[in-house]
Amino acid sequence: MDAIAVLAAQVEDCRKRAAGDPGRLVDLATAVTKLGIAYYQVGRLEEAVARTEEAVAAWRALAAGQPGQRAELAMALSNLGVFRTMVGRDADAVEAAAESVALYRELAAENPGLRPNLAAALTNLGGRHSAVGRREDAVAATEEAVAQYRVLTAESPAELPALATVLSNLGIQYCGLGRPTEAVGPEEESVELFRELAAKNTDLLPDLARAWTNLGNCYGAVGKRAEAVGAAAGAVSIYRDVAGRNPLLLGEFATALTNLNNAFGNSGLHARALEPAEEAVTVARRLTAGNPAHQALLAMMLNNHGYRLGEVGRHADALRPLEEAAKIYRKVPADNPVYEQNLSMILANLALQQQHVGAKKPFWRRQR
Repeated sequence: MDAIAVLAAQVEDCRKRAAGDPGRLVDLATAVTKLGIAYYQVGRLEEAVARTEEAVAAWRALAAGQPGQRAELAMALSNLGVFRTMVGRDADAVEAAAESVALYRELAAENPGLRPNLAAALTNLGGRHSAVGRREDAVAATEEAVAQYRVLTAESPAELPALATVLSNLGIQYCGLGRPTEAVGPEEESVELFRELAAKNTDLLPDLARAWTNLGNCYGAVGKRAEAVGAAAGAVSIYRDVAGRNPLLLGEFATALTNLNNAFGNSGLHARALEPAEEAVTVARRLTAGNPAHQALLAMMLNNHGYRLGEVGRHADALRPLEEAAKIYRKVPADNPVYEQNLSMILANLALQQQHVGAKKPFWRRQR
């Protein structure tokens, strides 16, 4: 039997025992919590949600009579918030995450050893608020998480990676609120922290690359174009190394290359934008060869390459990647939320390049 089958069998056994003996409910709550996490780890997300909802109900019943079980309830609620977000139940995820924070706030007041759990729950809540567009609430939760982690890191350097991560989250959320100037400071601090941490622990290099990416976007938003290029180049340099050893990072590498070519383009360095745009296509092809589900990403990389070629006057050369992008994107599921927007952009770019070379190919879109 595989691990999930074993856990599922344990859950059923505990369920039968708890039905006859309420004192065994804690065993059922523990077993179903583990099963929900196991489903999440293998991508069976709907089942992860269902089992974790069952776990929350069990821990809630236990906590009503045994206050010492509130920490288990808070953790299950935090997990539930994450899992619900991953199946598109964002509003329900906020509810679970908010209850988790409220519980951890009570618990941390009683037991300071649970302050890291409160900080993590606040980070989670900030992310859940962002997912439903409640940007001010997201910033409030994340600012509180930052404050908590600053206190914690003064006592334990082991919390520094969490502080670096939540600072980067805060920068992103400030940008989402239209406050990019305030975003720069947290993003710069995040980069510096991850730089120091990654020098001692190379497992944190992908986190440093993500922080560079976010900082580059913030620099671009405040018009610091040269700095945006430097930050984007820093991210690309790291991804080129780590994605070579971990194919799971290829998608992030392709996106970082696109950010770099956009930074060059925004700085008026159109010729320099070509190389990262072309490399992004190469990386996306590698990714798609391993998983056809990434076809939409490849199409957008091809579109970007075609656009950059046209930008430097190579209109005939731009046709091939743009035609391929359009062909691929016609096969993307139409229920993709950005389908119409992206397809229209690809076709508009293609039509523009066709006009430049005098081509008379059709401005086509998928038949419905």
